[in-house]
Amino acid sequence: RISVHASDFKPEDNRAINHLLVALQSNMHVQSRSLMTNDIWLKDSIHVFKFPCSTRSIPSGEHWRWNQTRAKKEVYLEKYQAQVLLTKLITRKSAPDHRAPAFKLWQFNVTFISPHKEPIVVFWCERGRENDLEAAARPADLDPLFQPQPNKAEISYICN
Repeated sequence: RISVHASDFKPEDNRAINHLLVALQSNMHVQSRSLMTNDIWLKDSIHVFKFPCSTRSIPSGEHWRWNQTRAKKEVYLEKYQAQVLLTKLITRKSAPDHRAPAFKLWQFNVTFISPHKEPIVVFWCERGRENDLEAAARPADLDPLFQPQPNKAEISYICN
C-alpha cells in the first residue's frame, strides 16, 4: 500500500476519485455482495456494495478473470471523513487460446472514521461493455474503434 497525496496521483487516478465523489455525494444504495452481476462491467457504471469484496467475487467472463494491478493507493477524503484504498483492476485471459476484453474497473474500499457508518466498496467501470442502447445505435459491422476517413474525391472537391 502506498499512501499518497492527491498531487501525486496520475490523471487516471484523479478521474477515478472524481467518480467516487459522485457516488458518495449521491448516497447510492448499498447492495449485498450476493447481488453483484456482470452489470458491473457496463461502461461508466457505479455500484456500491457492503465491505469487503474480494477480486474473486467480481463476476468475470468464461475465458477471463479480473487481475489487480500492483498500484494500490490510499487517500483521505476530509469531507467524508473516510480513508479510501484505491485499486485498479484489469482483465486477464484464463485460457491461452482466447482474448480478454480491454475492461478497466476501479475498486474503492471506503472506511469511514465514524463508527456509525459501515465501510463500503465502490466500483466504477471506466472501460467496459457498452449498454444496449449505445450498441444498438452503432452499425453492427463497424468496429467501435473504426473512424471513417474522407476519400480523395471528397478532399479534392473541398479543395477545388
